[in-house]
Amino acid sequence: MSLPNLSDKRTRVSIVGDALRAQITAGTWPVGSQIPTELELTAELGVSRTTVREAIRGLVQSGLLEARQGAGTFVLSDVDTHALITGIGLASSRHVFEVQFALDSQAARLAAEHRTEDDLDRLDEALALRDDAEARDLPDFATLDAAFHRTVARAANNPVLLDLYGLFSGRLIVGLQSVKSLRPFHNQAAAPRHGELVHAIRAGDPDDSEAIARRIIAPLITELRAREPREG
Repeated sequence: MSLPNLSDKRTRVSIVGDALRAQITAGTWPVGSQIPTELELTAELGVSRTTVREAIRGLVQSGLLEARQGAGTFVLSDVDTHALITGIGLASSRHVFEVQFALDSQAARLAAEHRTEDDLDRLDEALALRDDAEARDLPDFATLDAAFHRTVARAANNPVLLDLYGLFSGRLIVGLQSVKSLRPFHNQAAAPRHGELVHAIRAGDPDDSEAIARRIIAPLITELRAREPREG
């Protein structure tokens, strides 16, 4: 690895962090392996040990590295969350909703199996807010619709699923706003089903909950696919 001659400390840390991230995502340092020591990286990169330490700290915070006291620093993941978030932000609405389709289906199933009474109360509240915004065509409908679906994910009581859903929440709101012209079609196809979904979750029926969650979003995905330009 070679670095440009930089004078600004913050820039040096950022550049070193990018260089280390590149080694990880390229597989130079596989998941589970130990990365070179701070002293070795300092000599290789030609920067101070403080710069290397701060760059490593940033990668630890982003989930790529894990510092083990007395043992060294190890590769925890080779998935660059910064690139992932950027990619989600640039993705098409269809691609975002297709992933939401998968997450919502599993969230609904798990919510039916693991929801608590507090979860059901939150679902009732989120549904009421969402339906009121829809009925009155309020400008915050997209935000409240996304909040409802995230409440379902929260009721699944699976922190990993909720974290994944959190990655999509912001982009989902943008996607809902961008397909506003399709809302009459989507609402006509799915209008009663949000309430049905809460009912199925309350009844503890995972199969029905999953099926309803799929029927809520499937018509919108079908319509988005139909409106895409055909290749050839």
